[in-house]
Amino acid sequence: MSLVEQRLQRLEKRLRVYQYGFLVIILLGGFFMVTAFKKPGAADIIKAKEFQVVDDYGRVLMSLREDSDAGQLDMYNSSGTRLLTFTTSDGGAGTIIGRDASGKKIYRMINVKGGGGSMCVYNTNEAIASEISITDRNTGYMEINNTNGNNMLVCTYGTNSSSGIFSVYNDINTRICVLGSDATGNGVLNVLNRSGGGMNGVWPK
Repeated sequence: MSLVEQRLQRLEKRLRVYQYGFLVIILLGGFFMVTAFKKPGAADIIKAKEFQVVDDYGRVLMSLREDSDAGQLDMYNSSGTRLLTFTTSDGGAGTIIGRDASGKKIYRMINVKGGGGSMCVYNTNEAIASEISITDRNTGYMEINNTNGNNMLVCTYGTNSSSGIFSVYNDINTRICVLGSDATGNGVLNVLNRSGGGMNGVWPK
């Protein structure tokens, strides 16, 4: 083979390499042009057992997951303490539970048996300090409790659903004073002893 023929062969090989390279460049360029002008889309449904929002250090700040055959959303602080929970009650209604920076429960909103809602505020011992709710007769109910969660003051319905009763309790959770109305709609005040019996006073007499 002459020197000229050898050079021609080498030139042909180089041309084939350049052709392949040029073809790859064209294909890549076309791909990027198509994808660049393609409108972004979103999936109709995304399914998972749990979704988490984390910070730059991987700490979970929010969690959305399944719990007891219902959904639950929890929010956390940077220390990993759960602060807020959106979940369901035993009756299948929505429930909100709030906590302080140390994770202690401070309030709760939940349903009551038979329907209606209830809101509780907790003290630093996580005992219920006060509650606003409804009764079995669909009337309002309110209680204020001591440090241990025992009643101090309770307001609810009286002899019928249209009248009210205000009760005072002592340190052993015994009702010692009742202010309300009688069956005829007149005002009544009963004052009891420490054990809740033996009238110390009553009005009218």
